[in-house]
Amino acid sequence: MLTNGLYRLCTLNIISCKRQKIENPNTARGVTLTMLNTDRIFILSGALCAVVGLSIGLWMVAVNDYTYRPVHAHINVLGWVTLALYGIVYRIYPAMKKSPIAIIHLVCSVAGVFFMILGWWMFIQNILVGSMTLVVIFRGGASLAIAGVVLF
Repeated sequence: MLTNGLYRLCTLNIISCKRQKIENPNTARGVTLTMLNTDRIFILSGALCAVVGLSIGLWMVAVNDYTYRPVHAHINVLGWVTLALYGIVYRIYPAMKKSPIAIIHLVCSVAGVFFMILGWWMFIQNILVGSMTLVVIFRGGASLAIAGVVLF
């Protein structure tokens, strides 16, 4: 909004724009660029989760140890499927990614996946098991993931 106003003032020669010429007001700030790339970030995050999840699955089969099943399942379903689905829907309906809620949805969803996976990994590794920290990580990740679904 501000850059659009500056662009109009520059074109009308009301203010001097010699040092800082704004050619396209829609790309002048990083926030609008991030909001316009929401679909790509979701799809790339989902693809990263797919690669990690499939690698864990292949490793479990290779060593015949299925201890990390919860991590594998959460990375694939919550990470790959859900994040990729969000990205596809944002790509199909481009008006959705222009909403200010889109960036909040992105942060909540990706952080929720990260903390859920971190919580499961810490639980399997017996790191902080029985402590309130692990409970906060699990509940925080679940809450963020649910918030991502609600914001969608």
